[in-house]
Amino acid sequence: MTATATLDRVHTDDLPRITALLTTARHRGQYDTTPAPERLEAVLGQRAGDARVARVGGRTVGFVTVGPTGLVGPPSTEALFCDLVVEDPSDGPLEASLTRWAHDTAATTHSGHHTLRTLRGAAVAVPAGFTEVRRIWRMDTALTPPAAARPVRPDLTFLSYTDDTGRALADSTWVNLINSAFAEHWGGYQPWTAERWRQRLAATGHQGLEILALRHSEPAGVLLARVTARAAGLGAADAGAAGAGTAGAGAAGFIEVVGTHPGHRRRGIAEALVHTALHHLAARGLRTAHLMVDASGSTRATELYARCGFHRHFDYVVAEQPLHNRPS
Repeated sequence: MTATATLDRVHTDDLPRITALLTTARHRGQYDTTPAPERLEAVLGQRAGDARVARVGGRTVGFVTVGPTGLVGPPSTEALFCDLVVEDPSDGPLEASLTRWAHDTAATTHSGHHTLRTLRGAAVAVPAGFTEVRRIWRMDTALTPPAAARPVRPDLTFLSYTDDTGRALADSTWVNLINSAFAEHWGGYQPWTAERWRQRLAATGHQGLEILALRHSEPAGVLLARVTARAAGLGAADAGAAGAGTAGAGAAGFIEVVGTHPGHRRRGIAEALVHTALHHLAARGLRTAHLMVDASGSTRATELYARCGFHRHFDYVVAEQPLHNRPS
């Protein structure tokens, strides 16, 4: 860190400047969007994490967060997330000191986590001491026919949580199906709980974009989507949504979860679910949808989404460092 830089706790008054730093970072390719204020506040204020701003002469020139949830990426059982932004990317000493603070903080409060993880756009170098382990793509599609056509699958029945039949299913059916589909997912998958399910429904306002596929009356696949206020710069980690049942100016569809039960894979269920979701999103007047996908996985999910009309829009690098090896 430069000799005149100090680290201070984050206060409410810092949020506009942090948002400005994030917007600058987006312009240089570190992120695909600028997080919404609600998301930023959630990440900076998480009880199991910590955050600092770096100041030089009273001016905020950087910030860093550590916690179980980051600005980008799902929660993990094995990693704590580090989000780090500096005003001047050529200021290596400042970034190195913020990285050391993040590592030391995580090593002190890791509570079983053994890895520090960060995500950055592929065009921006990862912080010193981190090693690339994965690639995550953001993929987009235009919601125009025939991409939004509803699939015809006599063997499948699609239920929405807002339908009487979908809501009649116990919440545990939805949660167990999600967890079964992702139990072997890379990255320290954190299982959904009934509380997380209820919180999601409350946050999205029951938009009718929770879809469950029955195959021969058995729960076989699940998809969760939401309407995001795209004009506000919401990305994959977005926690907010536009009003239920409305598209809103600049709104877009975000497909959050697509999963198939292991006993029903390789039958085109995920693809049918995506087409069904695109149909619903287009029916709401939306013209764009996006999602995040693990491009390094063995499931060939990127090929599935390409068949559904999605194209690669942004490339994230997932980088990690072990918490027991402190950077020098």
